[in-house]
Amino acid sequence: MQKEALERYIEQEETREYERRETLARWEHYQETGETLSEKAIEAWLDTWGSDQEQPCPAK
Repeated sequence: MQKEALERYIEQEETREYERRETLARWEHYQETGETLSEKAIEAWLDTWGSDQEQPCPAK
């Protein structure tokens, strides 16, 4: 039981660290390039979720 709890904790911490690094990388990219995705592009993409025509995240 303790081993499983420790494994879950480590997995959660690894996920948090990965997300933190991704966020920092995205922030640095934005600071260097100023590139963003428009609200309209994001909304159009989200509207496809759960449909037969689900689309990948829009490119920058």
